[in-house]
Amino acid sequence: MTEAFTIPVVLGLGIHHAEAVIKGAGYMPELPREADASLNLDGMECRWDSFRPAEDSQAVLCLLVTIEDTARQGEICGNVLKALDDILGPPQFRSRVAIERLRLKPTLGRISREMRARLGRFDLAYLLETWLRTLIGFIYLRHVKAGQNYLRGIAQLSDTLVIDGRISTVVAGMARQRAQLVDALRRMEARGEIHYGLHVYAESVMSCYVCDRANDHIHFI
Repeated sequence: MTEAFTIPVVLGLGIHHAEAVIKGAGYMPELPREADASLNLDGMECRWDSFRPAEDSQAVLCLLVTIEDTARQGEICGNVLKALDDILGPPQFRSRVAIERLRLKPTLGRISREMRARLGRFDLAYLLETWLRTLIGFIYLRHVKAGQNYLRGIAQLSDTLVIDGRISTVVAGMARQRAQLVDALRRMEARGEIHYGLHVYAESVMSCYVCDRANDHIHFI
């Protein structure tokens, strides 16, 4: 993680059991009825184009690891993270968002999808205002100090690792590093310690939750 961003670490299977119950058939708690029950998605943004890792020789690796033995979950989780550190480097290196690769993509189609997610309806005024703001954002991000600070904040406040009884992470690595990582994971799987899935992409996508561009934003890779 970074000095500005830390994550919780949750062990055990409690979260996944709760998720299975909530998503299962017949689970529908009685909710209080309110006059305005619309979901508040203020702050959600999806305006960045997909982007490549910092180095041209790298690819994006999406890794999911499950650990069934709750008694050894902490130990095995530590072993997986150590393998990531040894092969791909520390989190701030292997999951670094290269801000020089980031490009705003202010298409009306993309902003329209964001609008419908946030508002649940079509709003022409919102669409045009957001489109103009995004166009101005090119200048703001590259030539205004506050915008440059926001870009640096994206690199510091990007969520690329979740530990909640499983390990979900997005990292960057070269082909030889990917082969080394797969070899290490296969050995753990052969010992019955983990099950894993790994998918390789050329680019990452990012969505953002922005309450305040100065110091209250998080970015999901």
